[in-house]
Amino acid sequence: MKVEGITKKFPGVLALNKVNFELFKGEVHAIVGENGAGKSTLMNILSGILHPDEGKISLSCSELKVENPYMAKVNGISTVYQELSLADSLSIAENIITYQKPLKRFGFVDWETMYKRCDNLLKLFDKKDLKPKTLVKELSLAEKQVVEILKAVSSEPRILILDEPTSSLSRLEVDKLFYLIRQFKKKGTSIIYISHHLREIFEIADRVTVFRDGKDICTNKIGEVKEQQLVTKMVGREIKTFYMGYNNISSKEYFIVDNISSKKIKNIKFNVKKGEILSIYGLVGAGRTELAKAIFGLDPIEQGQMFLNGSEVKIKNPAMAVKNRIAYVSEDRKESGLYLEKTIQDNVVSSKLYSYQKMGWMDDGQVKKMAEKYIGLTKIKCFSAKQPAATLSGGNQQKLLLAAWFQIDPLILIIDEPTRGVDIGARNEIYNLIRNMAQEGKGVIIITSDLPESLILSDRIIVMKDRRIVKEFLRDEATEEKIIASATGVAI
Repeated sequence: MKVEGITKKFPGVLALNKVNFELFKGEVHAIVGENGAGKSTLMNILSGILHPDEGKISLSCSELKVENPYMAKVNGISTVYQELSLADSLSIAENIITYQKPLKRFGFVDWETMYKRCDNLLKLFDKKDLKPKTLVKELSLAEKQVVEILKAVSSEPRILILDEPTSSLSRLEVDKLFYLIRQFKKKGTSIIYISHHLREIFEIADRVTVFRDGKDICTNKIGEVKEQQLVTKMVGREIKTFYMGYNNISSKEYFIVDNISSKKIKNIKFNVKKGEILSIYGLVGAGRTELAKAIFGLDPIEQGQMFLNGSEVKIKNPAMAVKNRIAYVSEDRKESGLYLEKTIQDNVVSSKLYSYQKMGWMDDGQVKKMAEKYIGLTKIKCFSAKQPAATLSGGNQQKLLLAAWFQIDPLILIIDEPTRGVDIGARNEIYNLIRNMAQEGKGVIIITSDLPESLILSDRIIVMKDRRIVKEFLRDEATEEKIIASATGVAI
């Protein structure tokens, strides 16, 4: 595939500026860049969702006009989108096999063949527990991500576009995906791989192109460039990320979870100290998110107690959690985090609306003043506080979600996947926000599938397996190998 001089404009934004790009047969070509650099815009053009204002696309030396996603499929182009494109009310099989369904006589769907084909695809990720007839709305975010990937590969495309495919996957699932990618390469499939995780780029890619401000900055063979060089080219400046060390951590247990159980977790016991960042790691299905939901009152606690600053707290619903100044930043900012159709300022004050009311009416002046304060504090890039949240990049949406919860001045902040789908520049800004919360004496709990992130941020790490805590590490004791071994039950 060859892309020549592609330009795409939106109102007030030049998303792509005369971009050139080449994809060789049987290669993995990575594209990296900050949020808003133009990566996803180009992928949406190649997938037929958007149309370029200028430029042309060639496939096998013939000009290609991709008018819609169906034409992309017909020409062998299949995409895993950064934001899931699944139909929650349909089954796994109906989502995965959307193109060239097996048919019987008179055009009826051959469901038996379809379910068998779906079963074989699920086995590629060892998802024997998932059934083809299960509705997608019953799946976890990580399971949905697997379905999204299988949906793209089911048609055996000539070109496979993967836009942040591992954002919700465990390391074991990432390994399975990389195995699939290598198998596709052997068959001559060409793969465009977009990721903010640079370690993945160096593990799987043959070449890498850097995008910045809607332009293709450079292309290198992967062996000719180093990680820090890519980072500098992506952001236009040098960025360093490192573990900050133990800062202002109290010796006293501040938040205590004492032997709590729900329908989804069993006998969980741990504590968080003032000024501490505690990381919870585990593979998909380990119970990390279920633990967070139980603490926040989304899932009923059947037994056990919780104590905050020496006093027992009984939380039966999220409103009681907020009253006790416990905040939970959801892993899925679009589905259960933000009000995307509302403005930035509406989202900023959403967790504390009652504070901005006068005689039943919202005090718009105070709302605007507070929104501007937190936009500045969290460094949200926007042109107005009245801009819809849906128009922000992934990193800025994540910062907006944090800004909304900062409103209640939380004593305990639980953040599920703090940098999912976030570029390296915004990632470091989010890390600094989390560290600042801890340095102010708050207790911070992060749940992350990103092991380097856990090691960078955390003062202490607990590992979950089979919905229980199986191991605890101080930061100085922890290594990726030890954490993975605990999470998988392997002795080292």
